[in-house]
Amino acid sequence: NKNMIPILKEIGEFIKGRSLVNYGATAYNFFVKHDKNVGSLPISDYKVYSENSIYHIESILKLLNKKFKNRTFNYIIKNKFWKEQEDVDYIVNVKIGDKFNNLITFTETDKCIPYVQYNKIRYATVDRLKYLYYKSLSTPTFLKNIEDNPMNYKCLLNKLLSAEKTYLKTKKNKN
Repeated sequence: NKNMIPILKEIGEFIKGRSLVNYGATAYNFFVKHDKNVGSLPISDYKVYSENSIYHIESILKLLNKKFKNRTFNYIIKNKFWKEQEDVDYIVNVKIGDKFNNLITFTETDKCIPYVQYNKIRYATVDRLKYLYYKSLSTPTFLKNIEDNPMNYKCLLNKLLSAEKTYLKTKKNKN
């Protein structure tokens, strides 16, 4: 949606330099960007891990309401439990027409999240992304019931594995 592009750009700038770890399409694109055989995903919303989601929610809502006065923003909370792990998603939305669209999901988890950092932006490791995709593949029926717009995790996983293999092969050849 063209109306969301300036809002998404603002959120992308908000993420930079903060202690947030990207794990959505932004992280996927980071790991596949050098593989010519794998295309990137469009960024329609952001997904990040946060140690203080409420603070970030308040900050981003204040920024968005100030910058985009003609839009209505809100957030919802989703609790997720998976094999003794509890995650809480705080999802910021914008109302466009009669529909609310997700902009950014702040996930607060009870686990330590490994990450790599590039240009002051943190990305969940490729192993973390593989774990998330494998987890999603293991429960497809359940996933369809809880995700608003489930992605093709099999395809994402295959492409991520392909990009990782290409990277490891080029790294081996350089050494």
